[in-house]
Amino acid sequence: MRAMWFFALREAADPRPSSLHGAFLPPSITLQPVIYSNGKASVKQRTGDFQFVPMAQISISSLDDPRLAVYRQLKRSNLTRWSGLFIAEGDKVVRRLLASRIEVVSVLAAERCLLEFAPLVPPHVPLYVLPDRLLPEVVGFNFHRGILACGRRPADACWQHVFAEAASRRTLLVLPAIQGPENLGLLLRTGAALGIDAILLGPQSADPWSRRVLRVSMGLALHVPLRQARDVRSELQALAERWGVRLIAAVPRAGTPLMQARRYPRLALLFGNEGEGLEPDLLARCHEQVAIPMPGGADSLNVAVAAGIIMHHYLHGPVLPG
Repeated sequence: MRAMWFFALREAADPRPSSLHGAFLPPSITLQPVIYSNGKASVKQRTGDFQFVPMAQISISSLDDPRLAVYRQLKRSNLTRWSGLFIAEGDKVVRRLLASRIEVVSVLAAERCLLEFAPLVPPHVPLYVLPDRLLPEVVGFNFHRGILACGRRPADACWQHVFAEAASRRTLLVLPAIQGPENLGLLLRTGAALGIDAILLGPQSADPWSRRVLRVSMGLALHVPLRQARDVRSELQALAERWGVRLIAAVPRAGTPLMQARRYPRLALLFGNEGEGLEPDLLARCHEQVAIPMPGGADSLNVAVAAGIIMHHYLHGPVLPG
């Protein structure tokens, strides 16, 4: 095990890293101490149009190193759900995690990914580096992406923050029982891409911070307020009575045709799972039910497909004002 320092060369007008330098520094460059907000000391240098920022990297050669515990045998268990942590894997998801406000606990990279990711990792975050051949042995499967990160699960979104502006227009996505990780990942990805303001999940839904959900969502949901409720019914009651949210249920048939649905300043779109749909008492709590006309004769659509159509209609379509 050894600690190494890398210096990222950044142009002052462009925050993106342009190259990396190791021990060599031109004689005209001097390094000055810097104290970060976490109290740790480091150094940086500025000269002309360039700035050097130090990056700490820890090389690990033993599979038994305790710092790798959270990354071990990822397919065998989802212990991170109970530890308050989660694992992001792959280039896009790790990049979006590093760019989010979520706390990053550590990053694990194969040697081949070091030059690409070292400039992106904050100085206070441990960057563990393994030989390429050892990374699959740690995670427990044939892993080719070369980069993972461990994040700390954020606190649930607070409705006071979501509705901070009294007259604000807000659209929420409510998923009481989406049990399939792929469907949940697609729903989160679609909602984030279309500009949903917050997402409410019920206790029967899949873990939104699982590796599979994050992978399918491409990490987009890392930037959307997310709330996991123990009791969806009480949450819906509070949204309707306290925050003036109109509750709209998506149903396969017998609802208001989508193109005739009206837009309200604050609304929540509810989607059930594919097998059972929404439970009757949840439907009874909703102010309105909407359906997508299907002249082709299909009984229903995949829930992620249907949700994408309905969310796009309410967020960007020609909706009549309520």
